[in-house]
Amino acid sequence: MRFSSNWLKAKARIQRLHTRIANVRQDYLHKTSTTLCQSHAMLVIEDLQVKNISASARAALKHRVKMSGRSGD
Repeated sequence: MRFSSNWLKAKARIQRLHTRIANVRQDYLHKTSTTLCQSHAMLVIEDLQVKNISASARAALKHRVKMSGRSGD
């Protein structure tokens, strides 16, 4: 399937834009991690499960709503 030359040029422009955005993000991460490593002796990374966090937050919210209905709270 052939595409028009204008379509191909537009596609190339969008690809360059996405590449530039990816490079900016990569540069930010590199600079941030370098700064953290230089300013701290030890870094600890925790792999959290977002699904579990939001589930426990929902449970805590439901618990608070039930508790607030009692007199004396």
